[in-house]
Amino acid sequence: MLNLYPLSRSSNRNFVRELQRNFDDLLLWHNSNFLLPHTLAPQAQQIETEEAFILKLDTPGIKEEDIKITIEKDTISIAAQRNENIPEAYTLLRQERPEFSLSYRETLPPGINNLEVSASLKDGVLEITLPKQESIKPKVIQVNATKTKEQ
Repeated sequence: MLNLYPLSRSSNRNFVRELQRNFDDLLLWHNSNFLLPHTLAPQAQQIETEEAFILKLDTPGIKEEDIKITIEKDTISIAAQRNENIPEAYTLLRQERPEFSLSYRETLPPGINNLEVSASLKDGVLEITLPKQESIKPKVIQVNATKTKEQ
């Protein structure tokens, strides 16, 4: 094998140390910027059943009272905020769980019954059920065999 750039063991160690130092500097910069308040788009899943459209959003660490859901015309908007409230008697030693807000906006399919929309929060997942109007639900038509009179 051809070795174009021969390195001694000491230069190899220096290279690894320098690479580690640069990586540590990058992490320090990333973590300091990450701790600033951010607005994130939550991971979402959209499901359609015969009865409704279901929207699931990941909302880790957010309480029900910190979520606002708005439906205007054909658009649903979800805003949420996670705040880290540390009691005054406590001393914060390390902060890796930043405050952040979530924002999600989606155009709704036609035929949503806005009066029957419901939402629940369980295990950090917000589930919004958007029932379909009766007029757009699939209908099953029964075919009846007709008997003819024999002559």
